[in-house]
Amino acid sequence: MRTKKVLLTGATGALGSRLCGDALAQGLPVLALVRAPDEQAARQRLATVLGASGLRHNEGALEVCAGDILRENLALDGRDLSGVDVVVHCAADVSFDPAGAESSWQTNVAGTTHVLALAERLGARMVHVSTAYVAGRRRDRVREDDLQAGQEFNNAYERTKCHAEQLVRDWSARTGLSATVLRPSIVVGDSRNGRIARFNTLYDILHAFEIVSRRRVQEPIRVAGRTDATFNFVPVDYFSAAAWRIVSAGRPGTYHVVHPHPATLGRMADIFRRLFDVDVRFVEEDEFQRVAPTPAERLYRTASSIYQPYMSGEPVFDRTRIDEVLAGSGLAPPELDEPFFRTLLAYARSVDWGRTARAARAPASPPPWVTTYFEEFLVTRLHQQLVPDLRGLNVTFRIRLREVPHCHWALAIRQGCLEEISSDGLASQCQFTLDLATFEQIVSGRLSPQKAFFARRADIDGEVEVALKLVFALGMFFRQYPFESRRT
Repeated sequence: MRTKKVLLTGATGALGSRLCGDALAQGLPVLALVRAPDEQAARQRLATVLGASGLRHNEGALEVCAGDILRENLALDGRDLSGVDVVVHCAADVSFDPAGAESSWQTNVAGTTHVLALAERLGARMVHVSTAYVAGRRRDRVREDDLQAGQEFNNAYERTKCHAEQLVRDWSARTGLSATVLRPSIVVGDSRNGRIARFNTLYDILHAFEIVSRRRVQEPIRVAGRTDATFNFVPVDYFSAAAWRIVSAGRPGTYHVVHPHPATLGRMADIFRRLFDVDVRFVEEDEFQRVAPTPAERLYRTASSIYQPYMSGEPVFDRTRIDEVLAGSGLAPPELDEPFFRTLLAYARSVDWGRTARAARAPASPPPWVTTYFEEFLVTRLHQQLVPDLRGLNVTFRIRLREVPHCHWALAIRQGCLEEISSDGLASQCQFTLDLATFEQIVSGRLSPQKAFFARRADIDGEVEVALKLVFALGMFFRQYPFESRRT
């Protein structure tokens, strides 16, 4: 079935950017919806993501518009949408963080409602990118038509994506318009070069082992999980190729775009031992709890805690329908072996785990609000308890901002009290390195230091175990004593 023009949401995400690049490579006209203040910013944002992902695109076949799925008509009032006959809805909130449950609902459910309303006005086919994990905590075989089976969910992401799928089904039944639902499993980088636009899920786990490996731990690292449990990874290039084949075939229905042979945790442990030179051992949860965890085990557990429910197993995802569509195409995902994971890891390391490139020339001095924070705001807290019940906290640490690397501040905490602030360089046990935007969010109480670290927005050097204890205390302090930069 020939497509005239595709309206694509979520074009700057890991899946959306790949779908966008591959559609353009096939000559499909794409109208990419990008959340941005204006169209110039939208074009720049998408170009940056496509370029970073190594995706070439035909400028003539690409239109970019600023929009927002949280607004009626996606904030596209007055936009010429003539010719759009397929809407591919890829935008989603993919966070597993319980604190983000409301955001997940607004984006994944309310946002989908707005997209469906627009597709109905256009009389367009709907292609909804969901997730195989709408199956929640099921452990049996899940058919592609299965949705509501009384299952429990591990997080708001699964719950809201399941609800959104039901909205799509109800919409199609009511309007008579075609709806295709694509359910990928855990999406990872390109199978050939590791490239991907966003780093989460598997990359959080890989990064946690990377941190542990830097400690040069000699003893085994126990991780709670069953060795026969599986993780189903699907490379982004395979997902995109399969998705466009399904769309071009004009096939409605639901499709599990998953790996036919998922990796077991036992196999992954063997691979990770060689990748990180760390003796990883998966043990049952009760066995893990019987023996007090080592510092390295606590470090990994903290870094990967939101994925712990998946360590005990996942469903078997039936592929009957997608196998029918792909029959004879020669399209198949690669084996999930050591070279595959090594490729993903090499790319993640090469781009510093997805951190944004910094400007080559740093400013001569920090913004005034930073100086105000250290030299005025914090001074009022000298010789006082940072937070109650932390009188045993004794640490000296340094904060370094990436944009002004020559400037840093060292703080000494003794018996839980802030006793010294210096820009001359106290001997420090650990150092936090982060950018100005992240630092501003942290000191205002809007972002916890722990979350910033595990989201790879802050680096820790020195005694990592000491630093992780410290970020817990600092998180409470920043929430209790927020600082607003009042920048214009």
